[in-house]
This record gives sequence, structure tokens and C-alpha cells, in this order.
Amino acid sequence: MTTSRGFVPRTLKFAAFLMSVVAVGALIAPLSLAPAPRRWHWMAEVLRLWARIVLHTFGIRRSEALESGAAPAGARVIVGNHVSYLDIPVLLARSRCLFLAKEEITAWPIMGWIARRSGMVFVKREDLWSRARSVLSIQERLQAGLSIVVFPEGTTSIEGPLLGRSHFFAGAFRAARMESCPIELVYLDYEDPEECAWVGDDEFLPHLWSFLGRKRTQVRVRSTWVTGVEDRAAQRRTVWFTRQWLLQSGRNLDLRPSPERAFQDTLTRLFEDSTKPRSPIGGFVESGSPEIAYAF
Repeated sequence: MTTSRGFVPRTLKFAAFLMSVVAVGALIAPLSLAPAPRRWHWMAEVLRLWARIVLHTFGIRRSEALESGAAPAGARVIVGNHVSYLDIPVLLARSRCLFLAKEEITAWPIMGWIARRSGMVFVKREDLWSRARSVLSIQERLQAGLSIVVFPEGTTSIEGPLLGRSHFFAGAFRAARMESCPIELVYLDYEDPEECAWVGDDEFLPHLWSFLGRKRTQVRVRSTWVTGVEDRAAQRRTVWFTRQWLLQSGRNLDLRPSPERAFQDTLTRLFEDSTKPRSPIGGFVESGSPEIAYAF
């Protein structure tokens, strides 16, 4: 970790961040009058440019580690661990994409307005109908050729899924199946996760001010791909595999020296255990359970 000492560097970074947010708002205002599919693409490009500016301003350097060959072309569902608000610009800078976000964000000053205008999908996770509507909205974005980023736990954590302590939102997997889109699994590995993580009762502005004291931050984006999610059984197996991949990535374990072979082995083991009872209700998967709910 390299720390930027002094009040002035932090102030300049913070001022640059605020100016970038205002500039994005000014650009998005006229673009929001365009029809939906075209508007979403324009917004995603604006947000991608903004994210790259933010990463440069904050001193965040991103590296990629692809674990399973070349990336499929076109729209995809991107599923990853959620460490901090820093994840947003890190993932936006990689490709044109939009996010599935919690509904409370719409009430945030400025950022909530930008998120609403940009075509982000919002969900109230405890509301069954809101989850169902969010799946349809994700499908609309995928049909328009835009990727969607989903943090399936709906909360931040340092090491990935919180085994036994949270739910796993599986609706995006259903959208990927319905639209025959690949699923990209990503794990954001910050060099100093304790410093970068925004968890628990941390307030946004104090945490951001503290983070801006860092001169440079390295984040390694590990990724792999899942394709061929053609039916509900494959969808359930993919949700289970995703949880295991994120868990083991967080524990710094070598999940699979041969990605394709290990994935096939995972599907085989789960298929052999398919006689276990399953929940008939979709939307969430209980953390720590190998049993996969019928995803909404």
C-alpha cells in the first residue's frame, strides 16, 4: 500500500470526483430523451468513460486474469463478488454494461438520479414481484446487446459469499437462460481488501476520504465463463457452481487447474445428487446450502 500524505492531494482527488459526477449528470440529461435501447447504449458509453476517469483519478490500476479461454462476444450477464463502491467503476471501465442495483439507490442525491436515467435495473429483493420485474428488465437490456452486472448477494463482503449468512439472488441466471446469453464470473481481488472494502456500518464519505489517501491501488479481476445454460437444471447447477467459484476464489484456492474438466465434474456431482428435495420458490438461494432454489 502506498499512501498519499497531506490534505491537498485528497482534496484535489475529491474535487475531481465531484466534478466528474456533475459532468456525467450534464451529459446524461439530454441523452435521457432518446428512445430506450439507443439511450441505454449511449449511457453505458458515457459511464464507461466516466469510470476510466475515476480509476485514473483514484490511482486504481486494473489487471485481468482470464481463467477459461477467449471471452464470448456480445451481451452477457456478469456475476461477481461485491467488495466496495469501487467495484462499480472497476467493472464499468471493462466494457459497456449496466447494473442490477438495490432500489434504495434511487433515493441517493445525484447518483440516484444518474442511475435512474442511465437505464440501471432496480430491485427490491424482499419483494417477489419486484424480483420478477427485474428479470424482465434484465432481459430487455440483454436483447438490446448490453451486458448486465449482478452482485447476487446484494451486499458487500471482503472474501466473497458469506457462507450461511446471506441469500444468493439467482434471477439473473434465469434471464441469461431465457436469452441464451453467456455468464461471466468475476472475482475482484484488491491488493489491500481491508482498506478498500466498504462493509458493515461504514459511512460513504468518511470511507471515501480515507481511501483517497492512498496513492495507488491494484485490483486483479479474475474471470471465467459459463455457456450453454439451456434449461432449469443447468441453471440450478450454474448457480451452485458460481457460489463455489466465488467462495474458493475468496479463499485463494486453486479451484480448477483445467477449467472445462472441473466444471464438467461439478455438474456431474450435482446431477448425481439431484434426488434431494428442492425449494419451489424462486429468487434466492440460501447461503451455505448446496441446494439450489428454482431461480426467478
